Amino acid sequence: DDKKYSISEQKKNADKQIKQAEDERTNIGTQKEKIKKDIADLKEKQSKFTNLIEDKISKIMPSKVKKEKNSLMKTEDKLKKLVEEYAPKAEKLKADIEKLKLDKAEAKQLLKDSDLLKKTKEQLERKELKLKKEIENLKLKDSELEEKTNNLENLEKNLKKRESSLKASITKLKNKEENLLVRDRELKIEVKDLETRKKGFDLRESEVKEMETFIVGERQDLKGIKDDVLFREAEARNKLEETKEIAKEIRREEMKIISEGRKLDSLGFEKYLHEKPEKPEKSTLINPELEDFNKKISLCRDMISNSQLVDAKKLYNDIRQGFTRTNINPSQKEIIFNSIRELYDDIYLGLISNY
Repeated sequence: DDKKYSISEQKKNADKQIKQAEDERTNIGTQKEKIKKDIADLKEKQSKFTNLIEDKISKIMPSKVKKEKNSLMKTEDKLKKLVEEYAPKAEKLKADIEKLKLDKAEAKQLLKDSDLLKKTKEQLERKELKLKKEIENLKLKDSELEEKTNNLENLEKNLKKRESSLKASITKLKNKEENLLVRDRELKIEVKDLETRKKGFDLRESEVKEMETFIVGERQDLKGIKDDVLFREAEARNKLEETKEIAKEIRREEMKIISEGRKLDSLGFEKYLHEKPEKPEKSTLINPELEDFNKKISLCRDMISNSQLVDAKKLYNDIRQGFTRTNINPSQKEIIFNSIRELYDDIYLGLISNY
């Protein structure tokens, strides 16, 4: 194909040079005709000039010598101007003639080159015919090779299909194996989560019982808020029953609870803590014991916010034990009791959230 392209290009260049030679020959003929016309015009003007002088001489008379002399001088000036005007044209004409000779010689050379190009063109055409025959032979061989290649490609495609089918089967087996491993890990996590939840509920049940016992023991000291305490006692009992029911439900639905324990994330828990009102409110008459409770409760809340749940739980137990021995007035006791109960809920929620 490259040889064929090269021959075609040489053929095009040869045709182009032949056309340029023919165009140059036409231009030379045109210039030659123009020069002939300029020579004829010059001869005609020279004849007119001679006739003018002869006419002037024949008309000279003695009585008019002076007048005719002036007229002759004017005519002479005109003639000088004509000579000056046509002298450059004559020089240009000579130059054009010389150029014409050169162009003619160049045209002859171009004609020779044209003949040579024609011969070259004929040789290229013969080579082109030969190349066409070779190309036809190569096309036949190429067709045979293409047929063999197609057969090999079809065979390769069939092999690839079989390989893909085997890979797909292997992948399915691997996926099943991985799913079984994942499910096994999930079951272990669910069991651990259920155990943790159960411990949390057991702890909550114990705390509620302690609160219930404390409320019964302190009922005489909280006469001013008797109705409220009774309400809270009933609420504690309800929570105890609710806790028992939840524990039973967990035991029945062990494998379905895993999603419920993960709904509380740490971000939501912290938001919940920040939205809580600051309690207990300080009395205008500061009780040192009450102020100590408030400081410990505030510190415990900070620990919960910073996820220091182990330390928070220890401090909570210390606050709860101190509360059972305190002698502050009933209204302040109620405030501290509510704050302690909120600390317990926050610690429990924090443990679930971090898990």
